[in-house]
Amino acid sequence: MRTAHRWVQTALPAALAIGLVLTGCGTPGAPMPPSLKLPAPVTDLSAARAGEQISLAWTMPKKNTDKLLLKGNVAVRVCRKKEGGACALVASDLEFAPGAGGAFTETLPPALAAGAPRKLAYFVELTNRNGSRMQPWCWPGRRPPVWQT
Repeated sequence: MRTAHRWVQTALPAALAIGLVLTGCGTPGAPMPPSLKLPAPVTDLSAARAGEQISLAWTMPKKNTDKLLLKGNVAVRVCRKKEGGACALVASDLEFAPGAGGAFTETLPPALAAGAPRKLAYFVELTNRNGSRMQPWCWPGRRPPVWQT
């Protein structure tokens, strides 16, 4: 009886430990870095000008850059860049649901609405819940901005 009790105390835990080691963590493939949960970039941004109004339209992505479904509304920032100039934030309080249509209309400031035609680029930046965003120049394939003259 003592021998059986000793076997239960030593051999059984050792067998269980070996079994756990052999099963691994259960995740196939190499370990992945933690996700930033950045929304995928907008791929269908379009713009139309009517007088002094610029109207932008796009479709919100359904997934993040890790190809996981987005949960909840996504914060949106819209930026306008003059040719050769810096990107000026024109809207930062927008939110849209994943997969929904996004839209924004801006009235051009007098300095941009008058005078000789010039090129303007518009960027739509999507922000995660921590406020992190993928900068337009980091987008895969460097998608071109929308230019309006």
